Amino acid sequence: MRSTVLHADDAGLSPEINQAILELVQQEKLTSISVISNAEYAAEFAESLNKLWPKISRPPQVFLHFNIIEGKPLTLWPADSNRIDSNGNFYFGYSGVVKALLKRKINPEVVRSELDAQYQKATDLGLNIVGIDSHQHMHALAPIAEVVREFAAQHNIKAIRSYDDMQTQTLIGAIKLALFRLLSVVTERTYYGRLRLPPAWHGHTWRKFVMTSWESISASKLKKDQIITCHPGSKVDRGFTPSS
Repeated sequence: MRSTVLHADDAGLSPEINQAILELVQQEKLTSISVISNAEYAAEFAESLNKLWPKISRPPQVFLHFNIIEGKPLTLWPADSNRIDSNGNFYFGYSGVVKALLKRKINPEVVRSELDAQYQKATDLGLNIVGIDSHQHMHALAPIAEVVREFAAQHNIKAIRSYDDMQTQTLIGAIKLALFRLLSVVTERTYYGRLRLPPAWHGHTWRKFVMTSWESISASKLKKDQIITCHPGSKVDRGFTPSS
């Protein structure tokens, strides 16, 4: 039986998530990790992770988990966009981002500035970023998909989570993926007048993956070269634990 290949999302989001991911790193169960560099506990996570490198034989790769969903932006996000609360935090959440995109209220230039800042913050924390994805899959939607593609090309980042590679194991997962695909087409039409999928849906730029936050995942049903993307320490995974 082959070993289950795991990727952990949301590093830096909370002390509980940090602890759960770091324990898996120590046990050498993770192939890769995505870090939210603007999260409150990102620096704490990076410090602990950097101390672990000499102690493990197979260090996981580190991705940037680009985030415009929650936490404080690292750039001056336009106050009149109604996307920042009185404490300076993103507060609109997933549905708020989608509504803003459908109304064409998110400026790609602002997104790019924030992406630049989050990447720089990650590198300042001593993290070697080799890949990129996004918190709650925002880079699957236009114009964020185009911003991420351009950024990755300029920084020679080859590993990008591509939704061309997203797999499902259940009917509910397949339905969610189909609806998300449709939403992505709508955002592409909204911003660019093109009736097609954004660039995050094209090409094999990372590896085939399944999402434990979307459906119940069985490791025994994994196909060759598939990776499980999970969220250790959080409550979003549907019955999956990295040791299962």
